[in-house]
Amino acid sequence: MPKHSRHPPESDDAVNLELALEWLSRLVTGYLRVRLEHSEEFLPPPLEFYSEDSPIELFIKSQDPTREEFAAVMIALAPHLRPGFFNKILGKLLPEGGELPEFGGVTGADQRSILPTGETAQYILAGQDVRKRIEVQRFFTSDHWFAKKRILWLEPVRPGEPVMSGRLCIDPELVEWVTLGTVGRPRFSAEFPAQAIETELEWEDLVLHPETLHQIREIENWINHNRTLIPMPRPEERYRIWCNAFPPQVEISPEIDWRQIAARYELSGAGIMNVIHYCVLEVLADKTRRLEPKRLEQAILREYVKEGKVV
Repeated sequence: MPKHSRHPPESDDAVNLELALEWLSRLVTGYLRVRLEHSEEFLPPPLEFYSEDSPIELFIKSQDPTREEFAAVMIALAPHLRPGFFNKILGKLLPEGGELPEFGGVTGADQRSILPTGETAQYILAGQDVRKRIEVQRFFTSDHWFAKKRILWLEPVRPGEPVMSGRLCIDPELVEWVTLGTVGRPRFSAEFPAQAIETELEWEDLVLHPETLHQIREIENWINHNRTLIPMPRPEERYRIWCNAFPPQVEISPEIDWRQIAARYELSGAGIMNVIHYCVLEVLADKTRRLEPKRLEQAILREYVKEGKVV
């Protein structure tokens, strides 16, 4: 989906977020100009990134959203990154003021800028086209991957109000990951009724049954010394695993360079086998029996996400 653009060398992952926001700004502005009859048509711009390894692009590679799905994610993410994002766009398109009820949107309890609703996503992506509006509404059904992975959802509304008038909510952990590159400990709440406990006491101060203490020491030993027994294979070793582990029923695309894959992705032998297992099941399920580079990369990124790594 995304392309890559040149940018000054001092840039970092924040540049990709800026590029994604600029893409969304052009997308929203272009579609709204058509909706308001300021333009006859609009061709969505390509999405370009500076680097390949930022969290926002890893999200795209691992989830493979359509353009409209990614736009919906960015519509929800924009106020977290740039407050007043939608107010600024509407201000330029409606310089003399006035309201645009079709645009939806609400204001929060502690701030005055527009927060998008389901109706906002519908109006931007579908205008008044009922068929397209229904397609956008399907993004927020329980069987869509947004809901299954708890990435995007609508805030419940009062009885009798349109479902799509609910505020567009995005997973706070996803916001934290794409902005900071990490996900912190969850806060104590009704949804997560547990919290980390810290102490200045030492292990010697802990009074436990000897068998329980022995089990804890076993876990400590595993953490401290496991890599000495199951160490990370070197690139040459990873290359041999990649070359020899696929069953003969799966055809490997000639575009896949196993040496390059082995050098680029640091995975344990178990991690490589997880990737291979996933790829084999996928190609057998869709009856292609051929592994292409995109599917392999998606499987590797999936494994990285499982292990909490960033490429």
